Amino acid sequence: MKALTFFNRRTTVFLSFFAFLYIVPIFSSPSGSPSPAPFVPREFPGQDEVHAFAQAYPSRITATRVIDDQWALEMDGRWYFWAEGRLLPNEERAQWEEYVSIRFYNYDLGPFEVTQLSPATVARLEAQNPAETFDRRIRFNGFFDSLYQVNSRVSADRVMVRTRILGLSVRVHPLLVDPIRRVNRRVGELVKNNPAIQTFVQSLHQAHGYNWRNIANTLRRSFHSYGTAIDLVPYTYQRRQVYWLWAAQSGIDRWWELPETERWVVPDQIIEAFEAEGFIWGGKWVSFDNIHFEYRPEVIFLSGSLSNK
Repeated sequence: MKALTFFNRRTTVFLSFFAFLYIVPIFSSPSGSPSPAPFVPREFPGQDEVHAFAQAYPSRITATRVIDDQWALEMDGRWYFWAEGRLLPNEERAQWEEYVSIRFYNYDLGPFEVTQLSPATVARLEAQNPAETFDRRIRFNGFFDSLYQVNSRVSADRVMVRTRILGLSVRVHPLLVDPIRRVNRRVGELVKNNPAIQTFVQSLHQAHGYNWRNIANTLRRSFHSYGTAIDLVPYTYQRRQVYWLWAAQSGIDRWWELPETERWVVPDQIIEAFEAEGFIWGGKWVSFDNIHFEYRPEVIFLSGSLSNK
C-alpha cells in the first residue's frame, strides 16, 4: 500500500511538471538568439515554402520549425525566417520591407499555353514603359549566398564546374551536375524515336550558364551569377520573339499577347524533361524568357510533381 501511494505521488508530480512545460511558452534566450517553440499551435505563413526548400536541398538545410511565431529553416548553423515572403536572419527580419520577396509562384507544369491575364495585370503592364522601367528594389542576398556557398565573383569562379547539356559545354554550380546528367538521359531517349526533338537539339548553338551579373533593368543578382540558370541559344530564332524586353523594345506594345506561333519555343517534351529534374522554364513566365531554364526544385515541389530522389 505504501509503494502504491508513493507511485501515485510521483505520477502526480510528473504530470504537473509536464503540464507546466506544455502551457508555459519558451521565449527567446537572454542573448537575443531565438528559441524554438515546443509545439505549433496553429499554421503560420511560409510553411509550404520553407518545407519546399528543405525538401529541395536536404544536404544544405538541416532543420525547419516555428520560432517566435514564424516558420524558419536552419542552414550552416544559422536560422532564416519566413518574413512576409523573404527569408531573413534574425537581425534582419524586422526590416523585411526593405527587400523584395523571393519569387514563388504557381508554376504551371502542363503543356505550354500563352497565359490569359486578368484585367488588373493587363492594366499594370500597359502602364509600364520598358524603356524607362528600372526596378530598384533589392533582394536579401544572404540566404542564396549561403545556400549556394557563393557571395562574390571570386568565390563563384572558384566553385563553378564545367559539364555538358544536350551536347553543349556549360559552366554551372556543382548542384546542377547530376540533374543535368539526368536531363541528358531523358532527352537522349526522346531523340531516338522523335525526329522533331532531334532536329531541335541539333538547332542549338550554345549554352550559357554561369555569368556574374544582375537581372536586366534591376539591382538584383541573376541566378546566372550562382550558376543555377542556363540559356539554350539556337543558331537562329526563326524571326520569332524569345524575350519580352526585346519584343517591347522592338515596338510590340502588347508583347504579353504574342501568340505561340510568334514566339521561339522549346518543345513540350524537352520542357517536361527539365521540369522532372527540378528546372523551371522561363517561357512560362508572363515576362517570358524562352531560352532560359532555372534550377528551382523548390518551385517544382510546390507544384506537387517532383518526388524525393
